[in-house]
Amino acid sequence: MASAVNRIPKNLSFRPIQVGLMERIGSLPQQTDKINKTNLMDEEGQGIMGAIHDVMYSMLPSGPSLEKLTQAVLDHVAENLQQLPHDKAEVGLYDLCKVIMGRSTISALYGKGTPLDHPSFIPDYWDFDDGLLGILLSPFPSITHSQPYSARERMTNLLLKYFEGGHDSKASEMMRSRFDLYRKHGYCNEGLARTELCFIVGAVSNSTITAFWFLSHILSDAAIVSELRAEIAAAVTRDGDQCTVDAAVLRSTTSCPLLNSTFRETLRLTSTTTGSRQVLDDTMVGDRYLLKKEWGNIKWEYRA
Repeated sequence: MASAVNRIPKNLSFRPIQVGLMERIGSLPQQTDKINKTNLMDEEGQGIMGAIHDVMYSMLPSGPSLEKLTQAVLDHVAENLQQLPHDKAEVGLYDLCKVIMGRSTISALYGKGTPLDHPSFIPDYWDFDDGLLGILLSPFPSITHSQPYSARERMTNLLLKYFEGGHDSKASEMMRSRFDLYRKHGYCNEGLARTELCFIVGAVSNSTITAFWFLSHILSDAAIVSELRAEIAAAVTRDGDQCTVDAAVLRSTTSCPLLNSTFRETLRLTSTTTGSRQVLDDTMVGDRYLLKKEWGNIKWEYRA
């Protein structure tokens, strides 16, 4: 049924839900929220939500832009690992992933040498993420959920400095394309900053959780660790003390079949596919189910 629902985007749409979530997550300025809701369903030409969707899917899930982004993430992961203390210390794997993947994802997307490099940004993100549901549900989040609320506002201030200082020129191609579209449709800098809070929630949380489960499954099997080390050696070029990792080789199912199959199996075992749509008109789905407009929203969830 989920696949049938996705084939009727005009009557069953995520966009009304999406703009509502964006407004609540980022506390968007009224001007920005109004822009998001203009031509929401492309009634009189393409609106910003449709334009952003097209840009994202033109660059994902494959192509040169994604290859560059993947390579950038790997480069930043290596850089962050090298900066870890060399003396022995005990740290939880998930806590380590939160720091390494958080920093690496932000640097790959938004560039280095920006206000987002501030040491408070990633800890504030996780405080914000931990209290996100409360912020969404509470009518007075600054009172009832002051810690995640304050963390969000500190992140917003750094993002605002990022855009006001022109640091967005250092961002990845995909991100610059998004910023250009937002500005074309009339976003102010605060609107950009608060909208990016919504994007970061998806990007950092997903990359961190995926990395954690991927490493958990690998490190629990010594034989897999040994086989993977031998396999990924083909992607590594050594020059003295320097090593270069080719992301294209890692993504190749021919060069690294075990790595790719392990990653996909991790996604299969740990990912839950969810979806929600607002019923905009009475709609028959698959010649079997009648969804009524007055029902409001529908939601589904399934695992592979």
